[in-house]
Amino acid sequence: MSRPLFVIGPQRAGTTITARLLTLSPRVGPCHLGYCPYDRWDIAALAEIGGQIAEQPLMAGFESMLRSRTALDDWTLAKLALPASVEGLGWVRLVDRFSDACFVLVHRDAHDTYDSWSKLAYLAGGGPLWPKSVHGAFLEQVGETQRDVAAALPGRCVFVSFESLVTDADSVFGPVWQMLDVPPVAGLGAYMKPPVHGRALERHAGSIG
Repeated sequence: MSRPLFVIGPQRAGTTITARLLTLSPRVGPCHLGYCPYDRWDIAALAEIGGQIAEQPLMAGFESMLRSRTALDDWTLAKLALPASVEGLGWVRLVDRFSDACFVLVHRDAHDTYDSWSKLAYLAGGGPLWPKSVHGAFLEQVGETQRDVAAALPGRCVFVSFESLVTDADSVFGPVWQMLDVPPVAGLGAYMKPPVHGRALERHAGSIG
């Protein structure tokens, strides 16, 4: 039976491309995931302000689905793109629930993530839920939590900077392949392209130049 492999980060932070790169390994099998599998922490607040509450599977149901995979892959990949709400911080509960799992924690510059998110929302006819300052503070909190977990569990978690991933994917993925104990896949840079939104890459290049 394969082990769970989670790719976790805020929406528009690079979780999709990270998951795609992981599945280039023949020992990582995909498992589509479009929801947060843990209990919602924001239901009371949503109900109080009249918000709509989407039904979400319980953790037990999610675990059963994830562990039902009997393929020969060593890892079953599940991607969580976190929403900007209190429930977005609940992913830490997965660390204890899945004691045999590994985690790739993806983080992107908060301002660039916001710009990408808000422009997509505008094109879809909606808009961001929170002001940029509040949204940025939430993303920074997610990033701080990701770094703390990765530092506390070096054998199970790898922190990935989206900016570094775009500029040098092979080097960034070195610790990931090592954590998973699978042969590295070379040439990952061919799958990367500069993001449309944000200027963090310019600042990143300037800091290492």
